[in-house]
Amino acid sequence: MGVGQIIDLLIQSEKEAQEQLWFIPSENLPSPFTRLALATSSVNRYFFQYLYQDQRFCPGTEIYQRLYDHCVERLKQLLDAQFVSLKPLSGMVAMTMVITAHTQKDDLFLALAPELGGHTHTGNIADLIGRRLAYIPMCDDGQGWMDVDYDQLAEDIRRLDARLLYLDPMSYLYTFDLERLRRITPESCRLHYDISHVMAFVAGGAYPNALHHGFHSVGGSTHKTLPAVQKAYFATNSEELFDYFHTKAGQLISSYHTSSILALAVTLEETLEFYPRYAKQIIDNTLGFAEMLRQRGFTLLGRRATPSECHVLFVNMEDLGDQVEACHRLAACNLITHPMLLPGLERKPGLRLGLQELTLLGMGPAELEQVADVFKAVVIDRRPPEKYAAAMAELRSRFKWPVTSYQDQERMQRLVDLLQG
Repeated sequence: MGVGQIIDLLIQSEKEAQEQLWFIPSENLPSPFTRLALATSSVNRYFFQYLYQDQRFCPGTEIYQRLYDHCVERLKQLLDAQFVSLKPLSGMVAMTMVITAHTQKDDLFLALAPELGGHTHTGNIADLIGRRLAYIPMCDDGQGWMDVDYDQLAEDIRRLDARLLYLDPMSYLYTFDLERLRRITPESCRLHYDISHVMAFVAGGAYPNALHHGFHSVGGSTHKTLPAVQKAYFATNSEELFDYFHTKAGQLISSYHTSSILALAVTLEETLEFYPRYAKQIIDNTLGFAEMLRQRGFTLLGRRATPSECHVLFVNMEDLGDQVEACHRLAACNLITHPMLLPGLERKPGLRLGLQELTLLGMGPAELEQVADVFKAVVIDRRPPEKYAAAMAELRSRFKWPVTSYQDQERMQRLVDLLQG
């Protein structure tokens, strides 16, 4: 395969992506300028800092430093945090560094079990870095779903001498009682909330800010409900904890992925005033789409009254055939979904859907009604998926870029010209 063929495949991939509607909860679509930032020469540059005549000196990379500082200040503003580090490269790198910063070798910490909505790799990371892991107890909430068993958790923290309570929701639909978690946790145990999936809700005021409820830190990735590139951060109000984290991170990571920082700077500025409206619209679209699916014969997992409090829906495929086959059928008509064995006290096969990207593109009830019709036709009625591919591609073509995208053709052309040399 030659270079030209590889580039042709890249072109084909991008063409297909712009015809598809993506329902993957762990992803989002960056704007054009955000994506172009990744293509600048910063993609392969470190930016080193020196002290010279008592001033910070970054030879050749002063602009990178300015944009790093800008990202940090914007994240402080969004999270109401005193200290922010952008050294983590991704959510899992951030997770590793957070657990390392909050615990010592052989310490025990508590996190969510993967089969009950926790991150699938927390246990692997604990093993790699020599920490012990126990799972946060969950119970039937009497509303058709599950919740933290707060009384049992309080007992477990004391009995196990847990040093960290780590909230790591990867597939969880609801908020946590952060105030209660703080009350039942002794001073010897730190609290951290990975808000990767719900950061737009926290920034928009739709979810509580854990830092306001006595948590020692928050963090996570920036490419889920936040529509940025793949990067991660750590935020705290403790200078001592920040210094420890930032120093240890510098011993693990030599490059922060400079181009990702530049891209993040674009996103944070584009979306600065957007989050309250975006968070509300995501929830409205999620609940609206859930009702549309129900009306067409689908069963949603979750609490009876409210199937979700975030961007995620769990579609029960138990009586509708194989969930992987359903995913392939939907993909054939340009609807990209995620099949999985869904979390819960009773594991059921299903589809895990996220409404954050379609919301970011500007879609609302009218568009989601069309999509729900196709879900029913392809999954329940078993109609040929190819029959609907063109209609879904046409729908996607009407919503080409995120509504937050900064539009400036003159600057766009200047940047493209420079990238072409």
